[in-house]
Amino acid sequence: MGQTYSVNVKLIRDNDEVLIRKMNEFIRVTEADESRRTDFSLDAYRKRGIGTESVEDLMKIFITDRGFESDGVNFESDFDACYGWESVMLDMFKFIAPVLKDGSEIEIWPDDGWQRLYIKNGKVYDARCLHEEYFINRNRLRRIEEMLNEEPENEYDFEERYLGEDETFKISVEFDDGYTMDIMVCGVQYEDGGSNTCFSQAVLYNEDGGEVTYTDPESSFKGLWSLEHAGVTYEVNILPE
Repeated sequence: MGQTYSVNVKLIRDNDEVLIRKMNEFIRVTEADESRRTDFSLDAYRKRGIGTESVEDLMKIFITDRGFESDGVNFESDFDACYGWESVMLDMFKFIAPVLKDGSEIEIWPDDGWQRLYIKNGKVYDARCLHEEYFINRNRLRRIEEMLNEEPENEYDFEERYLGEDETFKISVEFDDGYTMDIMVCGVQYEDGGSNTCFSQAVLYNEDGGEVTYTDPESSFKGLWSLEHAGVTYEVNILPE
């Protein structure tokens, strides 16, 4: 069993030889750790002409050579691997961090979620992203977008087809850490000659139901909604069924 990864790595350094030694040291230490049982398949890579003497070859081992692209500083790959391989990649980055410069980073997109480590002021910082997708009936979504973007013809049309001042439509999406995001369509009070379209907004709540942050009012409901709190990015992508 495994999952699909998309990985971007940026390695800003002064000395390739120092980095190569550090990367090889990580391989030796990790393979020697019996509790981890990590196999980097070095023999299989050697048969494909991929060794451990260059940064590019070593990155092909860490993020695989399938779908691999590199300009010498930025390394990208899309591949299938066993569950938990992201921990190997993240541990590798932490291990080599002392020989990297500010601006270096690793971003990993597994089947769901997102993880990022980056170096700033000589220290490694962690950022996370929790991602969920929500599917909504295509016709309902079209109607919501109309309320957000098309002005009613008159007050009667407004009362028949739009949300009033005290009316809302919302969806709620719960994340793995217990936080919840509500994405809402909010009505307005009708004003003759004014703007009478609804507006949308996302609100993030903690595990106790307390509001922690929210977006500015928007004019669309579908697509990606994103909020950050305490170093975590929370994302909901609303899609038509």
